[in-house]
Amino acid sequence: MKSDFYSGRFDSIQAMRGLAAFSVIFHHISFIENGSFGVDIFFCISGFIMMYVTHISTEQFIIKRLIRIVPLYYCITFATYAGLLLYPSLFDKTVADPLYLLQSCLFLTPLFGGPEQPVVKVGWTLNYEMLFYIVIWAAMHINKRYRGAIASCILVCLIVLGRFVGTDNTILFEFIYGMIAYELLRRLDYDRVRNTGNLKTVIMFGAAAVCLVFMISVKYVDALRGMNRISVYGVPAFILFILVFAAGYGKRIPSIFVYLGNISYSMYLMHYFIARFFNKFGEGLPRPVIVVSVLGLSVAAGSVSFYVFERKLNGWLRGAITQKAV
Repeated sequence: MKSDFYSGRFDSIQAMRGLAAFSVIFHHISFIENGSFGVDIFFCISGFIMMYVTHISTEQFIIKRLIRIVPLYYCITFATYAGLLLYPSLFDKTVADPLYLLQSCLFLTPLFGGPEQPVVKVGWTLNYEMLFYIVIWAAMHINKRYRGAIASCILVCLIVLGRFVGTDNTILFEFIYGMIAYELLRRLDYDRVRNTGNLKTVIMFGAAAVCLVFMISVKYVDALRGMNRISVYGVPAFILFILVFAAGYGKRIPSIFVYLGNISYSMYLMHYFIARFFNKFGEGLPRPVIVVSVLGLSVAAGSVSFYVFERKLNGWLRGAITQKAV
């Protein structure tokens, strides 16, 4: 096993996070509605990262995950709920029900009787993220060395259980894809990867681009549109992840792409409201203006949120809570 793998910076992963966030933003612009595969990329990344971080340290795993996810998500959830109470006409379908708010805050997935979507619509992905965190936490307490295999078995059981109760949770397979990617990528000879010629690097990035184009085309090809999500989005996302990771290892990634990855979580949660505003009130604007406005404002809002919550507040919480838990 190569020590470089656990000591290097993975800028290519941050670039993929930025790509995934932008894809989801495009999906929520009404006249585009294509890019939901960004979620599948996020889930593959999450499967990889959770295996990676639990190899380095398992201490206070759940606490660290909660600090990472909860502060910003709860802030937006309660702000949205206040909006539901004060201006219900601005929202579609969502109702100001205290039980619904509680379910959202507890990250209840449909598998356990929770709502299909929480108060913050895009937060449905966090329901699955939190479920995966619990699964990987349980797996590493059973046997850390085989945590990936144990977690995969648990996820498969949950998917089968979901079938019995009439819920499709096959998207959980994408966390397994990410864990498989970890097992493959940690075994690479990174001395050789660093010395990969420019031609091979271009070929790998080109193949990743083909995967991206394939996922974009799914919406427009009838035969693909009817297929299972984990096949048309999950498998290409898995291949794209491996290719970009390997091609980008040891390579200098433009800082703008790394930055977009850094703010991707904040941008993911903030963009939905911006996109909805333009979908609802931007009818008279030229479409390019709407796209540029939604993207620009999402980056701006994500940047502010990243600084306030992920850097300042989360940093303070990590220092205060994790030290007390030691």
